[in-house]
Amino acid sequence: MTPERHHMIEEAVKASPPAAVAGMTIFGVSLPDWAALLACIYTAWLLGEKALHYWNRRQEKKRRRSDK
Repeated sequence: MTPERHHMIEEAVKASPPAAVAGMTIFGVSLPDWAALLACIYTAWLLGEKALHYWNRRQEKKRRRSDK
């Protein structure tokens, strides 16, 4: 990667968060609303992952019992 390209990518990454916040504000969604929404999505993701793990463990126990 050339130094110019690296510098351009670095500057784009630095500008991304303010650009995202400005874009969300233009569409009428404030930053606290987005934070709450993302927290809810993350919590749902963790609960789903936990439920899937529980479900797989339960299925594995059923398979072990049926093999005996």
